[in-house]
Amino acid sequence: MYRVRAATDHHVYEMRRVTRFVMLLKQAGALGGAGNQADKQEVETLLSEAGGLMYESHASYSDNAGLGTR
Repeated sequence: MYRVRAATDHHVYEMRRVTRFVMLLKQAGALGGAGNQADKQEVETLLSEAGGLMYESHASYSDNAGLGTR
């Protein structure tokens, strides 16, 4: 059975994830040239969150949209 609500939710939440992902990359890029340890830690935190969004996107695409492979 095709789950219309779950498939629709994927696309709505995906836009939020993409917007947040782009913001995180821009912030990390702005700090990327800085040499101090605090900025390096902040870049790592930002990129870690961005990576988490990629995992969320993949899970949603597979589980909610029903379009992934197993």
